[in-house]
Amino acid sequence: MIRRNIELLGVRDRAVLFPVRVEDFLKRPVQTPYDFIFLGPPYKPGIGKEILEGVMPFASSGSLVICQHNAKQALEEKTGKLICFRKEFYGKTALSFYSSE
Repeated sequence: MIRRNIELLGVRDRAVLFPVRVEDFLKRPVQTPYDFIFLGPPYKPGIGKEILEGVMPFASSGSLVICQHNAKQALEEKTGKLICFRKEFYGKTALSFYSSE
């Protein structure tokens, strides 16, 4: 679905998709910051502060980080330079939207 959306938006030349677990991605060295980061399933239960802290070096100033998680799980409102500015709920799923200072 994400690949198709990238194609439909015509941003294939500017988008990079990493279909790996976020825990594995965060082990990579930071080569360049990203403007948009989406953390979607699958992931270990309990995605939280440590994952958001790990994403911070990959986020450019003013970037958008969206974290999909279980609706019952409350994520931090502020973690380092990431500030939650919006939350959306869809049944058992939630999306938390963060901006990077």
